[in-house]
Amino acid sequence: MRRHLWDVIIVGAGPAGAVLGSLLARAGLSVAQFSRSAPDRDGPIELLLPSTRSLLDGLGFREPGFGIGQCDRVVFSWTGEEADVNELTMIDRQHGLAVNRSSFHQALQIEAERSGVQNFTATISKRKLLSPSTSRSGPEILLDGEKHSGNWMIDATGRGHSTSYITRSKRITFSQNIALALPIQATSHAEALLIDAVEDGWWYLSPATGKRRDLVFVTDKQTLRSLNCKRSDWLSAQLRKSETICDILDTDPDWNSVYGVDARFAALENPINLRTVAVGDAALALDPLSGQGSLLAIKSAAILFHSILNTEKGLKSYESWIQQAHKQEFQLCLDTYRKASHRFPNSGFWKRHI
Repeated sequence: MRRHLWDVIIVGAGPAGAVLGSLLARAGLSVAQFSRSAPDRDGPIELLLPSTRSLLDGLGFREPGFGIGQCDRVVFSWTGEEADVNELTMIDRQHGLAVNRSSFHQALQIEAERSGVQNFTATISKRKLLSPSTSRSGPEILLDGEKHSGNWMIDATGRGHSTSYITRSKRITFSQNIALALPIQATSHAEALLIDAVEDGWWYLSPATGKRRDLVFVTDKQTLRSLNCKRSDWLSAQLRKSETICDILDTDPDWNSVYGVDARFAALENPINLRTVAVGDAALALDPLSGQGSLLAIKSAAILFHSILNTEKGLKSYESWIQQAHKQEFQLCLDTYRKASHRFPNSGFWKRHI
């Protein structure tokens, strides 16, 4: 059996995996990245806050040159009182950037390959892995009759698994949120992110990237299981309760185009196990209400990069940062959901979030 030796093996190619791979390769480490082929459908539009853009620029990453749009403010209708307007241009003197998820990930992946990361397109299942406890040479991947061994193996597979098959750790889930998304046409307030709380969840309307905008309803699985009507009728009823968003829609939504996206707030019980480490959403997946998902993913990659290179302190600084970020984001979400829960005292969704 042919064998390949790497300093670091990364499984997954989201923002955290691509950024970490680039930084490690630039530092002279050999890096192999295993990722699935691109999905057939793009996910909801992502918002890169000014702080996220500054971090990417400081790390030497280019922003995508297509599938982008400006976001200069966030309109937050949450407590039932007058909406809060957050002018993003007041932060770091630049606006936010709305990006198509696929173009953002593609730009980061191109930079990773330019930096020297060797990319392999493959779906890595549990049976293709050998953990450090079962392999004397460290974490390994068996693929197409060949063995890839690394000093480190990084889980950058995102939030989708209940257990990380790389770190062998369970995922603790703090909410069962799901985001129901669909493309929509709305030319008014095209450079704003609109957020509005209603009885069974909360809506957000993304800024525009070209002609595209995404209308997203965040609810939870318990609410969906308790519906006694068609989902399309229920979504229409929830939308009618949001004057903030209804007033600017150009057309009625096509509810047949709705697709679901995992939006659970979850964290791995142990993001580090011997020489396997989780990064980004695989380590800590935030509630979308946070708005910090991309920023935290990229920060986690930068901190893990320095931890891997710093052999004296090892991974203690990274583990400490993950724990602190988890604590801060949990409290932030709890406080924010509490503010809206007073409007809907009989709603099961809001009761489950406080």
